[in-house]
Amino acid sequence: MILLDNASISSVSLRPNGSPVIILSSGTAYTFDPDLNCFTRLSEARWSNGSDVWESKQRPNKAVPTRGAVAQIETALGEFTISERDSNAITPSNRPQWWEAAYTLGHLETRQHAARALESPSEYKMALSLYARRIADEGFRAKAEELIKELCGPLYWKPGREEPWSPTVLGMQKRDLLKDVLTTFARSKTLAKLGQDWQDTLKWIASE
Repeated sequence: MILLDNASISSVSLRPNGSPVIILSSGTAYTFDPDLNCFTRLSEARWSNGSDVWESKQRPNKAVPTRGAVAQIETALGEFTISERDSNAITPSNRPQWWEAAYTLGHLETRQHAARALESPSEYKMALSLYARRIADEGFRAKAEELIKELCGPLYWKPGREEPWSPTVLGMQKRDLLKDVLTTFARSKTLAKLGQDWQDTLKWIASE
């Protein structure tokens, strides 16, 4: 069930890959995941109240003639008014110093999920780039290591202990994406050594 708190369906559309996009009056967008056999969230209007990468806050790029599926959803959700109750009553005046960074990262994680669900590789790659850049800016080492391990996958083959990892996402090699992420980390003040060490690890993997 996706109709909660007296929400109604505001719009329904179908993406070229066959994924439905359902936007509710509550300011939430859903799609149906056939693998999970249930509806999953694509985005929420509440991200606009705190995330500094929300679509309406970005400068329009004249070099891009059409916007992607995720950007279109965020634009549609931007028309909804979000109350402080919907934003967990955290107002700009009482937000802790770390709040905006954590909220933006949460939004970018949601955006990556949406891009995968709607099969939008360019938007996934852009969200991943912004995600890595924000992690580097904030020096979130635990988040950086988590992202690296997800994109790199297992380093060694362990008989009988195969890990459920796919080397590709949306037709792109994860380790190729990792190279760009590591370049971002290696240029940062706090994650430089982590990025450089993993760059060496990738070179070692490629030579094997």
